[in-house]
Amino acid sequence: MLQRGMSLLEVLIALTVVAIVMTAAMPLWSNLVQQNQQDASISSLLNLLQFAKQQAIFQGNIITICPLSEKRLCINDWSQKIAVFHDDNNNHELDKSDKLLQSLKVIKAGAKLQWRGFPSKRYLQFYPGQRLSSHNGRFIYQQTHSATTRSIILSRTGRLRVE
Repeated sequence: MLQRGMSLLEVLIALTVVAIVMTAAMPLWSNLVQQNQQDASISSLLNLLQFAKQQAIFQGNIITICPLSEKRLCINDWSQKIAVFHDDNNNHELDKSDKLLQSLKVIKAGAKLQWRGFPSKRYLQFYPGQRLSSHNGRFIYQQTHSATTRSIILSRTGRLRVE
């Protein structure tokens, strides 16, 4: 006699095997998702910095990068929306006379971004000759529930490097 179905015992065994495999794979999947989010944030920030550097060269003007408060002032919380703008009066505020070139929320919830450089300012500026307004520094990106960090290093000459 030909049997065309599965017994209840076979179905339960198959479900148990699937459940065990899924339980083992979940932490790996979670780490993969976190890594992809971290890579996307680092890539977005790197692109934003390269855009600002290129605009300084092409426009021949000083280009300011900073996180903006609701009052359009440069603040020191790099986890906020980061703006790239041509600061006509060099007051580190996005005034009506200034031209906003790009703004982007680089960091997603559950992560933090810090700027460490000398001097420690709440803004960065690229000058037309590819020079950075501060000395060497780095952006440090870290997920809240992860010990791993990634960095974007900026040299005074405007060179960008990811570690």
